[in-house]
Amino acid sequence: MNYESHTDADCADPVNRRPPSLVAIPREARSGDAGHLVRALLRNAAVPRSAALRWNAVDERQMNHIAKAGFAPLLWRLAHDAGAPPPAIWRDTLRAAELVAQVVYGNVCDATTDLIDACRAGGALVTLLKGVSIGEQYYPAPHLRPMGDIDLLVTRRDSAWVELTMLRRGYVRMDRYEPEPGDAHLAPLYHPELHVWVEIHRALFPDGDRLRRNRLFAPAHLERHIVASTFQDRRVGRLCPEMQLVYIAAYWIRDMAKDGVHPSFARPLLDAVYLVAGSGQDFDWDAMLDGVDNDVAAASLYVLLSYLSTRGLAVVPERTLAHLAKVQRRIGGLELALFGKLTDACLVGGHPRTAALLERHPMIGETLLDCLLARGSHAVKVASLPWAMVFPPQVAERYTWRYQRDRFCRLIARKR
Repeated sequence: MNYESHTDADCADPVNRRPPSLVAIPREARSGDAGHLVRALLRNAAVPRSAALRWNAVDERQMNHIAKAGFAPLLWRLAHDAGAPPPAIWRDTLRAAELVAQVVYGNVCDATTDLIDACRAGGALVTLLKGVSIGEQYYPAPHLRPMGDIDLLVTRRDSAWVELTMLRRGYVRMDRYEPEPGDAHLAPLYHPELHVWVEIHRALFPDGDRLRRNRLFAPAHLERHIVASTFQDRRVGRLCPEMQLVYIAAYWIRDMAKDGVHPSFARPLLDAVYLVAGSGQDFDWDAMLDGVDNDVAAASLYVLLSYLSTRGLAVVPERTLAHLAKVQRRIGGLELALFGKLTDACLVGGHPRTAALLERHPMIGETLLDCLLARGSHAVKVASLPWAMVFPPQVAERYTWRYQRDRFCRLIARKR
């Protein structure tokens, strides 16, 4: 499955799951401050109505980055709230994206409530995950959270009959999906009339994943962190804020390491800012730390919270960062600096050369993140990055001349 499915992209095409092109981005542009728009969205999520929009600093590249990240509806809302309407060349694009997002979310609501009702009739409780949960909880309006996949968690015992129920209600399985033993979810299901994808999770991560080596994401431990809630007046479960933040950090880093760096991975970053700001004084940092017994999850959380803190996007207690730095042995100052630069360049700034390179060649991003997350000397890991880029560790034939020849040919062909 591609990166977009893991990050709740606006998936409307049942074949390749790519978001539809809604409105063409105007060709007129100005040069400006890279990342101004995404930073404004992040700052506004941290402190509502605090971010100023400088439309004279916006160019076509930034707007394309906003579109790829799925942030156009949210940008339209921010412009409206800030009393800084976009110039004519961007106005129709942003307004159209906001209207389409409302229609998409209407379909998401219909599909989610239908599934909740079906599960309730069978005695199963549904726990909402990712966008369908956090959008309603913390975003200014739920349709502003870019989303196409509906991620739902049910018990392993209930998953088979829930899937069968959905198939009877008109859903179809994703073509050519190859399930693996211990998968976290069943084959993605698509509703041809609502144009909505649903993933029925039996766990948050696959059985053999390194995030499952401890009790943190084990079903029994996870069950204790599911709280009662409602969705459209229907009873559902949600992860408590502390577990939800750990989950966001873990799948954010894991999915980038697995699928490469793409603008859509800015969404979990924004989710985290909204969650921390929305939880306020009720967020229990100490309780969150008590449950994190997995070093990969701790490292992921350390990267996320360090970025939010250093960029002024969240107030994170010093003791929290100090504890995470102590309990994990994967991320040091060098790795943290590289993660920050990667996030600034590709997810926030949409740097044209770096972002385009990582989009065309996702293995580069995968290799980079895998190396940074590996155990070992921090200096040695960073020094070995050039070698790993040339000879990716995950490729068995990486040292053969034929692989390098084919790789060079692919690079030249894509540049053309």
